[in-house]
Amino acid sequence: MAFPNTKILSNGLPYRQSVIATTRLNPDAESFYKENESDPGYNITVTHRCDNRAEDMVGEVNMFSTGLIVRPPKHAHMEVFPHPNLYKAGYMLVGPLIVSESEEELTLPLYKYKDGNDLDLPYVAAIAVLRDTEYCAVGEGGKKANMKTRAEREEIEIPVKPKAGRGKKNHMY
Repeated sequence: MAFPNTKILSNGLPYRQSVIATTRLNPDAESFYKENESDPGYNITVTHRCDNRAEDMVGEVNMFSTGLIVRPPKHAHMEVFPHPNLYKAGYMLVGPLIVSESEEELTLPLYKYKDGNDLDLPYVAAIAVLRDTEYCAVGEGGKKANMKTRAEREEIEIPVKPKAGRGKKNHMY
């Protein structure tokens, strides 16, 4: 099935011509990229340590900067997974992460689990996969519900009705 704004890759696979908007915060930042056009995910490169420390702490989460603000298309979000080679460097991604539209820099929390060399930066640490976002309402007990934020739900008082069959006049009991 073809979607609007689709194009065919050289291998015959369709792809949407949506744009993942990125803004570089520093000149060393590297845009997302794919090794092959048919890869499902985009490589994410970390370029700096967030707190300018000299070395990474073993047994702790170390924050790394991508130098990018990322905004997926309105109909989508990005799921960030560890790059397949990350564990070989002695690190794990604390996640997966969900990235939706934001004005904040994408940073990656990496847990250093074994003693060894720190990451040589820049380093391809993660893969981002673009996914369609499905918006739906949540209802209790199979009832229809309006899509509301948590704050909107907490402002509404729902009266509690007594359950049928618990009163004096019910002929069943």
